[in-house]
Parts: sequence; structure tokens; C-alpha cells
Amino acid sequence: MMTFENPILESKYVNEFGETIHMVMARDCEVYIHHDDCSNDFVKAKDFNFILSENEKIVIIHFIETSSRLIKFTY
Repeated sequence: MMTFENPILESKYVNEFGETIHMVMARDCEVYIHHDDCSNDFVKAKDFNFILSENEKIVIIHFIETSSRLIKFTY
């Protein structure tokens, strides 16, 4: 599985079924997502195309929005 050295932002969310979504904003400012029920490895957010619950969508959207704000304030 992909690993990220010194990510800019990282978060995990466990849904109501006990499945984990791991979100990372890497040093290259790309957002990567791993959902342990959907994929074996991280997928770039722009390529992440899986069926999600509304709560999962909200969590991912908030992570991406927070990541975007960090980029604006940092760079």
C-alpha cells in the first residue's frame, strides 16, 4: 500500500459499518483516498469513483475543502 512521508494533512473516518476511509493530502498537494471496502490502495481523489453513503461523501468533501484552504494559505 502507498505510504506518505510527512503528509500535509491526514484524516481517518470510520463509517457505521466499521469500514475506514483514510484521506491524505500528500506533499505534492494531491489528495488520496483509501476506503478499505472499495480499494486495496490509495486512489487520487479525482479518480475515486465508488458508491458512498451521504455521510462518507460529506467527510470526503470536507477533507478536500480543508486541504484546498491549506494550499491557499500556505502557497
